[in-house]
Amino acid sequence: WAFLAGFHLARRFEEEGIEHIHAPWASGPATAAWVAARLTAKPFTFTARAWDIYPPDALILDKIAEAEFVRCETGANVKHLMALSGQPAEKFRLTYNGVPLVAEGAAEVPMTEPVRILAMGRFVAKKGFDQLVRAVRLIADRGVDFRLTFAGDGPLRGELEGLAKELGVADRVRFPGYVSYDRVGDYFMATDMVVMPCVVAASNDRDGIPTVIIEALLHRLPVVSTAVSGIPELVENEVTGMLCPERDPEALAEAILKLAGDRDFALRLAEAGRARVHERFDPEKNHARVLELYRGIGAPK
Repeated sequence: WAFLAGFHLARRFEEEGIEHIHAPWASGPATAAWVAARLTAKPFTFTARAWDIYPPDALILDKIAEAEFVRCETGANVKHLMALSGQPAEKFRLTYNGVPLVAEGAAEVPMTEPVRILAMGRFVAKKGFDQLVRAVRLIADRGVDFRLTFAGDGPLRGELEGLAKELGVADRVRFPGYVSYDRVGDYFMATDMVVMPCVVAASNDRDGIPTVIIEALLHRLPVVSTAVSGIPELVENEVTGMLCPERDPEALAEAILKLAGDRDFALRLAEAGRARVHERFDPEKNHARVLELYRGIGAPK
């Protein structure tokens, strides 16, 4: 389908005088862009994000080789694609996403029992939410009271609810369902910390840097996450958050308990995390960098 779409797009691009072709994903969109570029002799680029390169499709090496450049949203993706393709660093451009630097305010984070824990996102394997259910069972065993909220929905909701019942924590785990974007801030303001226990799924799919982590830090919330993909580029252990190995409920539980037991420490991490978000994810700066990438196409080197 992507191959055939390239023929249709090539005709459209010629009719409209398009001078450069860009695809926002490395999978089918980049295949269509590559075909159209070959047919029109126009340069093309594409952006590599997460599921579109983990795992990569069979044409990824050709697309990287022939692209003017490949834009990556994390340094982890740059390293991954360099190792995969053998192409030099000059082939890749790292530009972090720009996100709206707005928040409902700074969360109060009282850190009093029951400690309020929030996880937010699609209920899919790469989020690792089952690891968090196992972690709170360990927290309960330590005698610490908590309330865990899974905000969102997805195909694994039934499994997560079943696991909470099986482990005997269902009375302290809440599933409010899908949360509209205009209500997300309310959830951030009403919690003590955000936990995103991301993992590399069996399919090799993984997150880049979850937007939920960025938004949580903007609300001055301490964050616990895992050393997967680009997450360590934002969450630095005991500097801007707590970072754990993936698929390690014991480490997650210890990180949560450390934050819950030391509010001043938790707030220092949250403040540092918020500062890093402003430094690395400012939309005006990052979108300007993207614009400069495309302005430079065709310019003398």
